[in-house]
Amino acid sequence: MSLPRLLRVLALACASIMLLPALAAAQTSLVVLEFGGGREGAQARRAVVAGLEGSYSLVPLGDVQEAARTAGLDLATPEGAGRAAESTGAALLVGGSLTGQGRRARTTLFVRDIAGRELATREAGAPFGRPAQRALGEAALALVRDAEAELTRLRSEQRGPVRDAGDATETDTSVAAAPPTDVEADDEDDTETVPGAVPLFRALVGVDLRTRVASITTTDGGSRGYDGGLYPELMLAVELRPLARSGGIGSGLVLGLEGGHSVGLASEVVGAMGTLSSSSLRAAGQVAWLFATRDAVFAAGPVLGGGYDAFTLEENTIFASSGYAYARAGVAARVAIAGDALSLGIAAGYRLVFGVGELATAFGTEGSAWGFDARAELAGALPFGLSWAARFGYERYGLSFTGAGALGEGVDGSDAALRTQLLVGWQLP
Repeated sequence: MSLPRLLRVLALACASIMLLPALAAAQTSLVVLEFGGGREGAQARRAVVAGLEGSYSLVPLGDVQEAARTAGLDLATPEGAGRAAESTGAALLVGGSLTGQGRRARTTLFVRDIAGRELATREAGAPFGRPAQRALGEAALALVRDAEAELTRLRSEQRGPVRDAGDATETDTSVAAAPPTDVEADDEDDTETVPGAVPLFRALVGVDLRTRVASITTTDGGSRGYDGGLYPELMLAVELRPLARSGGIGSGLVLGLEGGHSVGLASEVVGAMGTLSSSSLRAAGQVAWLFATRDAVFAAGPVLGGGYDAFTLEENTIFASSGYAYARAGVAARVAIAGDALSLGIAAGYRLVFGVGELATAFGTEGSAWGFDARAELAGALPFGLSWAARFGYERYGLSFTGAGALGEGVDGSDAALRTQLLVGWQLP
């Protein structure tokens, strides 16, 4: 390279370096305050900082916090935060909070000037997944520009001078790094997640297509049996999350009630002549505490509850009516496959049975039982609130008897059912 050309390159480089402070000074200086909403709120703040970098001069939050401590100011108040920000050279303050869970989680953003006036506000999505974080950063960038326009309008309407983004004197051109949080970058993935959320309230009605097969072994080596075949029950299921919008650990509390009654059931008892009039009735309630992941795509937790499962048979000499009152302890889990549109749930539990109804005296002086159940569920909802569910389950009671009863002397036995529930209803998000 020739000497004249080299000198020209050096001159251009020096000019560029000299212009950098002027370009930085031309940028609006602002500070991004702490966000409400715990770890998820901190993640939302990081997304906002990333969206504003390069377009604005960001004053480190630590500098503003130190200024507030030195001056005895409260950053929780607009006036205190504005005075602390002004002392560091910031002209605008950006803040926000994240509320709710899963797909219904929302980030509320605001921009204030150093006088404590709210210039603009906006609601945006949650920062779950990198695409959503970029969208949140873009929303913050647009909001700050709206705030600058609003400040310019206010200035033109007032008689006296109004300090705006260009009036800040001591501009800090450093770029703020996100504050340390418990959420590490490794927790993020490159693909957009589609969070789901258990609804605040859901009511479903439908049909339960079930079977019932029971068998009791007697001391003489024989057995007594019952086969109900496939028959329908009308059923109702209600689910309530009273603390879903609290944003705390209580948001995982889920209360559930369901019940069903047979429709037009006629039964065949093995060894009896013809069919017998019969009916089934069941009711159950439970309390679940589901702990969700940060993006609410997966949730799992313990379940406690109880219920009553009865099957009434017309009087006969082969088999007897049953009634199982029980307490239940189990676990449940749920995965949002496609947000609210489709989710998969599984549950299983042990039943501590307190009584077996007329079976106890029909095949012994007393009878006892234990039980377990397992269920899988596909469920979803449409945007306007229509909800649906398809459930597939298995239930089984193990029976034991002592002594001789009215129909024989029983030893042990079982009572099992397969269930397919098809439900439709409405939910409140």
